Amino acid sequence: MTETNIHLDPTDKWHGFLTLIADVFTSAGFNIFTSLISGWVLSPGKRTNAQMICAGDPTNKKQHDAYHRFVRCGRWSMDKLWQCMVVSIVLMLSIKGPLVIDIDDTLFKKAAVRYREQESFVMQYVLPSQK
Repeated sequence: MTETNIHLDPTDKWHGFLTLIADVFTSAGFNIFTSLISGWVLSPGKRTNAQMICAGDPTNKKQHDAYHRFVRCGRWSMDKLWQCMVVSIVLMLSIKGPLVIDIDDTLFKKAAVRYREQESFVMQYVLPSQK
């Protein structure tokens, strides 16, 4: 972490992190994603879409169904999002040695195949970024 990053406001750090993944989305999709992911961070307890929308967009700037439509049929790739997020996080943490991760697979179908794909993702994208 650089000296300038140490003194940034946590909100500025959060927005800085989100800009690293902006290319995964369209402009409108990124605005919705930013509200949802911020709502996820701010929501206490069980994080339903409704709770994340209320926490991430308390002034109701967007219509409620826009968020559900984004999750259901928005133009973005979960694989590209994970690639961008994981590589960015690993690089920011400057981890030396093994990195233990806990993955929330809520948006994925639960199957043994998916876990093998996640392992493959880590081997393909995360480990090479540490070199």
